[in-house]
Amino acid sequence: MGKVECRVEIAAGSSEEVEIRANTIVAVDCIRIQLEQNGFETTASEINDYLWLKGQVSHLQDKPYHLTRTTA
Repeated sequence: MGKVECRVEIAAGSSEEVEIRANTIVAVDCIRIQLEQNGFETTASEINDYLWLKGQVSHLQDKPYHLTRTTA
């Protein structure tokens, strides 16, 4: 969390970066399951894309997110 808050770049493929990405996958799937249980059909990919796009809009109260240089 300290690296994220201080905007320190996290190396691609590092254990920290893999953990962040793994938790993102779990969180997105939890959202997908909740939506499905409430009658909304969507894919994990669509949810992930939606969240990523929403995260690109800055608000003053927003906390920073991890920085990793990737080719993806």
